[in-house]
Amino acid sequence: MSEAQASLISYEGSCHCGQVSYTAKLPSPVEEQVVNTCNCSICSINGYIMVYVQKTNITFHHSADAAKARIMLHISLLYYLS
Repeated sequence: MSEAQASLISYEGSCHCGQVSYTAKLPSPVEEQVVNTCNCSICSINGYIMVYVQKTNITFHHSADAAKARIMLHISLLYYLS
């Protein structure tokens, strides 16, 4: 592990339904990151905020229904990216 990798700070999270969890690693505390907001109803109602993480710094942990959760995640991403 490189020195840069060793200095990353780990954060745990999950999707709204909890079927997929993840570990995201950031180079500095989340309070020092550029924070974005989502305008979907769930995020707006609950006041959720987000940061962008490099693909190499995120690990997904799936439940037994991982295939179903992955399909739903892809549908959600297509919806938000279109």
